[in-house]
Amino acid sequence: MKVLAIETSCDDTSLAIVKSTADGIFCEAMVAFHQIELHESYGGVVPELASREHLVQIIPVLYDLCYRVTGGYDMDVLMDGVDSIVVTHTPGLPGSLIMGRSTALFLSCWYKKPYQYINHLHGHIFSRFLDRRNIDSKKSLILSVSGGHSDLSILSKVDKKNTTSSVNIDSFVGLYKIQKIASTRDDAIGEVFDKVSRLLGGPYPGGVWISRQAEHYDADLLSENYPFVQEKFKRILLDGTYDFSFSGMKSQAYNFITTYRRELGLSEEDLLPPEIISYLAYEFQQAAAEILTRRILQLVQEENIGTVALVGGVSANTTIRETIQSHLHEYEQTTGKKVEFYTPLIFDYCTDNAAMIGAVGLLSMSS
Repeated sequence: MKVLAIETSCDDTSLAIVKSTADGIFCEAMVAFHQIELHESYGGVVPELASREHLVQIIPVLYDLCYRVTGGYDMDVLMDGVDSIVVTHTPGLPGSLIMGRSTALFLSCWYKKPYQYINHLHGHIFSRFLDRRNIDSKKSLILSVSGGHSDLSILSKVDKKNTTSSVNIDSFVGLYKIQKIASTRDDAIGEVFDKVSRLLGGPYPGGVWISRQAEHYDADLLSENYPFVQEKFKRILLDGTYDFSFSGMKSQAYNFITTYRRELGLSEEDLLPPEIISYLAYEFQQAAAEILTRRILQLVQEENIGTVALVGGVSANTTIRETIQSHLHEYEQTTGKKVEFYTPLIFDYCTDNAAMIGAVGLLSMSS
């Protein structure tokens, strides 16, 4: 079975052809237009600008996809090979979502193909399935982290779909049930990366910039030139819940920066010295990674989890990946219980993309 998938939930216009085989789910081709340059000067996505840019770009992206799949621009040839159309319908920016849904509805009517609405968050949860053969169906803990969400869910496969079986089930995708365990009480972790980046004088989006600054951290150089810089971010974990709270990290960053500017006699417009910026970026990134890791380890032990997956835009962060993997390895060494760790196979499957939407559509239809 093969689907045309459309994703326009925020500021990425992404279309893909995704197919299912006996071995798994595979992306045949994907084309995306990214709006980072359009929104960079505003420090975040401007919804009205995003929806207008989708309107401009979605048809050219569709024809680009057609060329990659068929070698030409005849849409009839592309659509003849498609069984269904799947499109993101929630959550996301309303204007952006309308652009994708309108395109899907038009193609459905014109080519007489069925179409299906897909939950964007489900796309991230199943993104690790893409291009992997014979994916296991064991009970999994999914940490989905991006600029808009920070969720922990348990994914498990059932023998027969039964949507009335439990009040604790968030939803079903085909024969997979998703039980949402936790989310953030305030800011998403990706959003905090962006805000801390701006506080330090960095760009939007801030995740990559924070990581690059952290790589330049030199403890000896910092101690030699700025011995008063010693503050560390608190690793805040809420009691009595699995939920996250990240807004305090943003406040801590602001307080640290204000204190160091005052001690150095700098104004609010002045940037901190590079050594201090790299230290704060490093310390912030480490704190974020440790908070996420501690929650994962807590649930792995309490829920007897054998598979952990890190998905979403923030899953591209190398430090967070390595911290989780390292602690899971230590857990294996201590307990003798093996825990498999997965991330999306390529970077393009971490960020918002149509391939993951296609994967959910195919899994839904397979049941």
